[in-house]
Amino acid sequence: MITATRIRWCGTVESRGDATVLIPNTGDVVLVSRAGRPRWLIFRCPSGCGTELPVNLDARSGPAWKLYNPGLTASLYPSVWRESGCQAHFILSRGRLWVFGGDDSAWGAA
Repeated sequence: MITATRIRWCGTVESRGDATVLIPNTGDVVLVSRAGRPRWLIFRCPSGCGTELPVNLDARSGPAWKLYNPGLTASLYPSVWRESGCQAHFILSRGRLWVFGGDDSAWGAA
């Protein structure tokens, strides 16, 4: 199933530990930024599984995503594909989450 919903931007914090309390609901997002440098984008998994999902934004720490326009119109590149748990695949573009289910049915496969 493919669904599109708006993110709920929950702000910016300096510590990864401070993010959890700010994202209680599916699709909630918070930015962890230290000294003006984006480090993590933390999601409450938009698939509805309830998992807290950190996305690395700091290339110094390994493979990293690029965040554009932090806030209500945020975009993230590339897409996020969970390889464990619910195996959701999602795209964040201009503040909207496009969520694809963990199975191939979202892509029309038999």
